Amino acid sequence: DVRTPLAAARSLRARGHPPILVSGALGDAWATPDEQRALAEGLGAPVELLLVEGEGHLASFWRDPEAYADRLATLFGD
Repeated sequence: DVRTPLAAARSLRARGHPPILVSGALGDAWATPDEQRALAEGLGAPVELLLVEGEGHLASFWRDPEAYADRLATLFGD
């Protein structure tokens, strides 16, 4: 069952997919910071969690694209 973000991410991981970046904004009402933390913790390693100040579901990218890119580079060992 891949109807939840955690189940979908675990399904990807089980099929050998790469590390996962969980990102969002502290003011995100769509996926709250607590939900994002739970998702990251539930996945196990390797997973990176990026939470930024701001609101909106895509704020983690738009507010600080450099931090977003840095987290991806760290996650993939670049």
